[in-house]
This record gives sequence, C-alpha cells and structure tokens, in this order.
Amino acid sequence: MNLSWRDLQRKLNQLTESELWELIEAELAGKKRVSLIERMHMRAAALRTTRERLDLLKRATCSTP
Repeated sequence: MNLSWRDLQRKLNQLTESELWELIEAELAGKKRVSLIERMHMRAAALRTTRERLDLLKRATCSTP
C-alpha cells in the first residue's frame, strides 16, 4: 500500500491492530520510511495494550476462582 503521511493520519484511528501490522510489514518491504513505521507501531502498540488490559480486567473480575 502506498500511503502518504496525510493519508496515514486520516486512516490511523480506523485501522485494526492486524491491519496496522500488515501496513508496517508492507512499509518494511517497500519504501522503509522510518517516520511512518514509528507512527504505525505506536498506534498498534496502543491497541495491543488496550486489548491486553481488557483481557486482564476480565480475568480479574471473573467470579470463578
């Protein structure tokens, strides 16, 4: 995928974690623009953290021992 910085900024919050990793891999295989890779990784990491935190909270609030 050929994304410009502006395109990425518009789409970033709409992408899933897996879509972001696909874009990161595509960027690494293509133009290797560090600033785009860093920004996509920051967003993917934030989504992963949220997903993991929700999982932990579900486990912590589960009524079974």
